[in-house]
Amino acid sequence: MQEKKRKTALRSAAAVLLIALLGTLCGCIAAPGPEGYQWTALDSKLLGEGEILGMPVSTRPTVKGGGEGGAAPGNYYLVKKDGLYGLLDIDGEWVAEPVYQTIAYGFDYYLEEASPSGKEYILDAAGTLQETEDAWPTAMGTGVSGSYGWDPDAQRFWFGQDGYFWAQEGEPAGTIPVRQMRMRQENGFPVPTAEDWERRNDPEFNLQALCADRQLVTDFVYEKIADESGGLFAVKQNGKWGYLNAAGELVIPCAYDGCRSDRPHSPDEWEEQGLDEQTMAEYLENWEKDKFASPCMGGYVVLYLDGQAALYNDTGEAAVPFGVFEELTEVTDGRCFAKYEGQWGILDLTGEENA
Repeated sequence: MQEKKRKTALRSAAAVLLIALLGTLCGCIAAPGPEGYQWTALDSKLLGEGEILGMPVSTRPTVKGGGEGGAAPGNYYLVKKDGLYGLLDIDGEWVAEPVYQTIAYGFDYYLEEASPSGKEYILDAAGTLQETEDAWPTAMGTGVSGSYGWDPDAQRFWFGQDGYFWAQEGEPAGTIPVRQMRMRQENGFPVPTAEDWERRNDPEFNLQALCADRQLVTDFVYEKIADESGGLFAVKQNGKWGYLNAAGELVIPCAYDGCRSDRPHSPDEWEEQGLDEQTMAEYLENWEKDKFASPCMGGYVVLYLDGQAALYNDTGEAAVPFGVFEELTEVTDGRCFAKYEGQWGILDLTGEENA
């Protein structure tokens, strides 16, 4: 019996040594995590006091979609360290060191080095970083942005751009978010009816619905609908977010807080501009109001409620309930970053639970 215990102890020690060795190779360290979860802490030297902000998401509405907030996620995770930004992959390796004052995501990444150099770069999906003098238009794409409207009388789509200047007719593919707007012809161009034009800024009139194959799959009851991601649509109702599937079924109820802002500037940037208190307060109010939900990545969504984070799968089941981790990010290849007791680490959702 003693010999069996000795062998078991040796095997356990070897396993711990192997985990530590692998952790050293990928910037992780062996550290105790929450019971029942396969979590490996990142080396504190990697992040220092920095934070993993999540996966950058394009905020440009697309011709196909038209939802607000977008749902085109990048391949890497945005990190803020010492006031600058960088990109980590899911293995905990730097794709771009945190030396950039701006990182934005469109079809590729746009990175601008901190002053005084101010050099601009493009980072493509393969992780190739190239210096460029014309980074922004390439990175953010040149496609027309806008949103689709639905004429309930004529049963037709209208594509709107530049706010409510409804410029052309379109026939979108798949299931998309739409706003209602009755149209008429004026000098050969579609324009909203006078009544609908007057109501264009009315919140009740400006509600959205899902539409597929010229059929509404929901009523106009949602304040916002994001573009499809991972088979789900994030939807906002009565100030709270949930998720619909393409059939218009509410997979996750509208009971959660927004976690991203569609505004291009953060409160930190506003503070650096030295805005007066009233302007700052207005900006902060709008910034909070415009927050939207996380996209569905790798079969999971990150939910927020009263400052706590949880991870649900795309069928609405809790994979990581509220109160286990302080922060969670989108999932890549069955893994995500998770913060536990003040330390960031990699959470493996595919492996067996810790003993």
